[in-house]
Amino acid sequence: MTDILAQHWVGRTLAGYRILLECERGHSSVVFVGQDLLTHAPVAIKVIPPGPYADAVAAVAPTLSALDHPHIARLLTSGQVEQHFYLVYEFVPFRPPSHASPTFDATNLFSKHLAEYVQEQPTLLPLSLVIDMLQQLLDALIYAHGFRAPGTDIPYGSVRPEQVLVQLTPAGRPHLRFISFGLPQPPHRRAPADAYLSSEQLQGRPATQVSDIYALGALAYLLAIGIAPPAPLVPPSHIRSDASPAWDAFIQRALAFAPENRFHDFEDMRRALLDLRESLRSPSLLARMKTALFVNVVTGLIVVAALIAAVAYYYKTRGTSTVPPQTDIEVVSDNTSSPPLPPPPTQGEEDRVIIVDDSPTSARPTAAAAQPALDLSGSVALAGATLTTAPSPSATAPPTNLPSPKPAPQPASQPQLPTAASLAPQPPSPPPSPTPTPHPVVRSYTVKQGDTLFSIARAHQIPLHHLLAYNHLTTASVIKVGQTLLIVPPAAAPIPPQQPVSYTH
Repeated sequence: MTDILAQHWVGRTLAGYRILLECERGHSSVVFVGQDLLTHAPVAIKVIPPGPYADAVAAVAPTLSALDHPHIARLLTSGQVEQHFYLVYEFVPFRPPSHASPTFDATNLFSKHLAEYVQEQPTLLPLSLVIDMLQQLLDALIYAHGFRAPGTDIPYGSVRPEQVLVQLTPAGRPHLRFISFGLPQPPHRRAPADAYLSSEQLQGRPATQVSDIYALGALAYLLAIGIAPPAPLVPPSHIRSDASPAWDAFIQRALAFAPENRFHDFEDMRRALLDLRESLRSPSLLARMKTALFVNVVTGLIVVAALIAAVAYYYKTRGTSTVPPQTDIEVVSDNTSSPPLPPPPTQGEEDRVIIVDDSPTSARPTAAAAQPALDLSGSVALAGATLTTAPSPSATAPPTNLPSPKPAPQPASQPQLPTAASLAPQPPSPPPSPTPTPHPVVRSYTVKQGDTLFSIARAHQIPLHHLLAYNHLTTASVIKVGQTLLIVPPAAAPIPPQQPVSYTH
C-alpha cells in the first residue's frame, strides 16, 4: 500500500481511537495499533484505500459488527475518512494483562497467530488439544454462518493461520479467536502452492463452505504435525505413533481434491471430531491386547516367584530336621592288635566310601585320638552324611614286643578322596569387555535439484524439526540448489533451542 503512509496516519484520531503505530501492511490494507481514549485499551485499526474492495467491506461491515462470539474478535466500529474506509477491532494480545491498568501498557501489544504458536512449541501438540482447538474454530464458523442479518450473508474464506490469533488463558491453554472475520477476499492473485486454499479457490472460483472445510483440514494437519500439509500428503500416523488410522481418514477426507468428497458441512466435520475424541478416550483393540498381555506376564512372574519361594522354604526346613541322617562310611585299620570293626549293614542304593589307614603302628594314634582327624562333615563330596564313631578298642594296651605287621596292599580299585582345594568354589571368570559402540557422524549435505526439506529429512532418517533447528530454518524457508545443510543425527546431540522470533499482528 503505497498511498497509505504511516507518517500521515500515526497520531490521528478516528471515532475516539488514536492511531499509535503501524503494525502490518498487506496487499489491500494497512493495520495500525491504536488506543481507546476513554478506556486506554489497545485496539487494531484497519485502513482500506478507496476502491471496489473498500466498497465491498463497507457493505458487510454492519453485519460483522453484530457478531458476538468468544472465538471471534469483535468489530467495535467502522467508518470512512478522506474516502478511506476503516475498521476498529478489539486487540487480541497473546498474554492478556493480569490486572486492569488505568494507563496504557505496551506489553499488551504483542499478538501471535496460529502458525507462529505451533512453530514455537518444543514438541507436537497432544491430539486432545488439537481436537479442542479445531472445535473452537468450528463453533465460531457455525455461529457466524448461521447468523442471519436482513439482506446480507457473511462470505466464506476467512480460515487461514494468519487470521486466527492465539490468546493464552490463565491456565496456559490456547484460546483461538478469528480476526478480520467475514471480510471479502481482496482481489489479488494467490500463490499457486498455497496449502490452505482448495482446488476451486486456486482455479479462481469463490470460496464456499466446503472451501473452508478444506482450510480447516489443513489447519488440523498443521496442529497435529507442525507443518502445512505437503504434496503428496503424508498420513499423520506415519509421522506420530499416537495418531490412529482414524486420523488419517479424517485428514484425507477434509483435504479431498474434489469438493463433493469432503465433509458435507461444518456439523458433519464436528461429528467426525467427536468420534476422534471418543477414540482417544476408549483404547483401541491393540491397546487393550497390550494391556492384557502385560497383566498376564506380571501375574505369571508373581506365580513363578511364589513357587520358587515355596520350594526354597521346603528345602530349608528339610535341611534343619532333628533326625540325624544315616551314613555309610567304614574305617578299616590294619592294626592286628585291635579287633576288626563289624561291617555296617548294607543299605539300598547308597554309596560306600572306604578309608584305609596304612600308617605304622608306632606313628598312628589310637582310634579315640585319631577320630577328630577324620571329620569330613564339611566336604562337598560327602554332603548329607555324618561320620560314624568307631567303637573304642580294649582299654588294655597291646604288647610292644609284637612284631609290626606288614602294611596291607591297597586295592587297585580304591577310590581317591577329593581334596579340599579341589572342592573349593572357583572364582568366577571376569565378564568380557563391552564392544564400544560407534559414535554418530555429523555430515553436511548439498541441496540438489528437486530436493525439499521434507525429502532431505526423510532420506537421512532424521526428524524434520531437527533438520530445521540445526540449520536455523523454518517450514517457510526456501532452499536453493548448491546450499549446504548440516545433517545432525538425533543421537549425536540434543535439539538446540530455537532462536526467538519477534512477531507482529
